[in-house]
Amino acid sequence: MGVAAAQNLPRLGEDGLMPLSDELRIGVDVARSLYSQPDYLDDPLLVEYVDGIFSRLMAAGRANGSVDPAMGRFPWRVLQGADTSVNAFAVPGGVLGLHLATIGVTERADELASVLAHEISHVTQRHIARLQVKQQRLQPVMIGSLLLGAIAASKNTDLGNAVLVGGQGLAAQQQLNFSRDMEREADRVGMGLLQQAGYHSGGFASMFEKLQNANRINDDGRYPYLRSHPLTTERIADMRMRAPADTLKSAPPDLRHLLMAARARALATKRVDAWRTMQKQALAQLQTPAGSAAQRMAVLYQGAVASLRLQDAAAAQQLQQALQKVTAGMKANAGQSLAQRQQMEQVQRVLRLLDADIASMQGRWAQVASDTQASAQLYRPEFLLYQQSLLNSGKAEQARAQLQAWLAERSDDGSAWMLLAQTYGRLGQGAQMAKAQGEAALAALDYGAALQYLKSARQLTGADLYEGSILDARIRQVQALQKEMDEPLIGNK
Repeated sequence: MGVAAAQNLPRLGEDGLMPLSDELRIGVDVARSLYSQPDYLDDPLLVEYVDGIFSRLMAAGRANGSVDPAMGRFPWRVLQGADTSVNAFAVPGGVLGLHLATIGVTERADELASVLAHEISHVTQRHIARLQVKQQRLQPVMIGSLLLGAIAASKNTDLGNAVLVGGQGLAAQQQLNFSRDMEREADRVGMGLLQQAGYHSGGFASMFEKLQNANRINDDGRYPYLRSHPLTTERIADMRMRAPADTLKSAPPDLRHLLMAARARALATKRVDAWRTMQKQALAQLQTPAGSAAQRMAVLYQGAVASLRLQDAAAAQQLQQALQKVTAGMKANAGQSLAQRQQMEQVQRVLRLLDADIASMQGRWAQVASDTQASAQLYRPEFLLYQQSLLNSGKAEQARAQLQAWLAERSDDGSAWMLLAQTYGRLGQGAQMAKAQGEAALAALDYGAALQYLKSARQLTGADLYEGSILDARIRQVQALQKEMDEPLIGNK
């Protein structure tokens, strides 16, 4: 199916949809809750990778018209969670959730892109709003609560049921399960996104096959995605017909993705025994290499990241050196095409960041600076590590200037704001530290906390009229945002 055909799919139950403003507020509420969860993870390297795929898909959606310009105010973001279950979800307002294990089971960017394209399409086709039409008792405020409950239930059934309060809770949750028609629609619109964004359309069929095989082997709760997005025979056959999965099998390995999937598997778990197993498997590769060079690279990198989690810098260093040797061999045998050279450059960049992570654990901040300075203004992972190296080398003023310049163009970077707050703390500037903390809270859509920090900053500013006027204006802006989000939902008036 072409892109144009996907755009013209019939929409079910358009009459009486909740306004987009209500969807926006639901998305903000859910995102705020997800940011506050202990499993929320801002790993700069994984965030950069996933956001790169997401941005390409969104650009394709805007180009082909599947992303309505009226949704421009939506937060539109992917929040990653450290979780060993395979799951992804979308809520009104353009907020997507992605468990790291979902990245970990994929082998190519095309497969991960198919998951994100499908979830984006649930938002753009307004599936939850359309479900509300079928069940009018589901007011927008209830939908928000049910979504949070469903997200919690995917990890902890008892907790999820506790969130689903009210006599209609469980029945209403069932109404949030997308219909077969909506799943097919998300598949087909998502396929259009995938194709226009330049990803291989076989990613859909390949990902479906992985999930189907996993379901056949066991369903022990590790695949909540299959419960909320049931794979019917019809859906699988449809995607196979449009783009067979075997069309990907002859393609060369996606080296960068293999490393990111390995990183996701190591960061998805918090279990020491799991990290030790990953480390043991990687160290065994040093004695008895097994598998292709790409497979060995993934095992070694996974073990190195697990070693960092174990605070075992020596093992991480040993595995990093082994990775360098494998990479050198692959580079020597690689062709001279632009794509192949770019792949190897990406791999080498990942290994430099690994070296920087090891050095930071050991307090070798000069080495961290050496590994990251050249690319610090180009890439977020290097930038944050470089600023940390400046801060820990007694160069807080230099870090402050660079962080301010970075945030002038990227005001939604909460981690950079927190690093700037830490920098102001080192400089003894309490008012500026509180202001930066407020901006970090605002980046996480927590308007209440943002106001508290900004008001504290205003008090600390005292008689400084210039800084005081800047803070007063910012406080009024945040108050206006909070008022807008706190207004009664239209569907609940």
